[in-house]
Amino acid sequence: MFDHVNVELPERKVRTDESTGKRYYIIDGVDVNYPSVTTVVNHENEEFFAEWRKNPENAKMAAQAAARGNKYHNLVEDYLNNKKIESIPLFESSKFKLDKINNIRALEVPLWGDVLELIRENYGLSVKGNFGVAGRVDCIAEYEGQLAVIDFKTAKRPKNVEDIEGYLMQATCYSLLWEGLTGEKIHDGVIIMACDDLSCSVYKFRTKKLNRLNRLVDIINSYQQKYGRQNGINIHS
Repeated sequence: MFDHVNVELPERKVRTDESTGKRYYIIDGVDVNYPSVTTVVNHENEEFFAEWRKNPENAKMAAQAAARGNKYHNLVEDYLNNKKIESIPLFESSKFKLDKINNIRALEVPLWGDVLELIRENYGLSVKGNFGVAGRVDCIAEYEGQLAVIDFKTAKRPKNVEDIEGYLMQATCYSLLWEGLTGEKIHDGVIIMACDDLSCSVYKFRTKKLNRLNRLVDIINSYQQKYGRQNGINIHS
């Protein structure tokens, strides 16, 4: 049985809008829409993947991967919520890693905030402006006794850490947003990747390293240059 820790988050209705082809979050009490964490951190590769998906075979593979990932995520969420599940080999291959999770704060909950303001005020980087993002974090919990942002991924085969920068940036964003909403600092990230070959890779890293925060700022600045200022409101006002 997994233990759950009650953490109070602001009670806001959160909806999504994908009418523009990109995901935005509409949050009650915030008068602008926030782009999703995934949209922002992966924007540098979006043209490549848009072209890649024009091939029908690639589009089919992408749809299959999405279906596999959604099924796996649902099983993991139910398992961590102490529900009975009908297991699949992909899940079984990662169960021994999932069992290292405990004292769960959040599962699939929406987080939002001004990441540039959080970096500037809490980590001393000289960054200008404001930029809000939002998204649903897979899991906030302890992994091997250390509080972490935990993300669940599936893949055909294990990946090199150099190939999962987007995942690391997502976790960094969520660690900042969690801190902004709850005051609880998170310095660790964990990616649990279940693979079709039934291997399971775990990537552990520090979310608040200076070079990682600087890289996140660079990605946000690049996004703003491409799409303009999408937002700029402090949700705490």
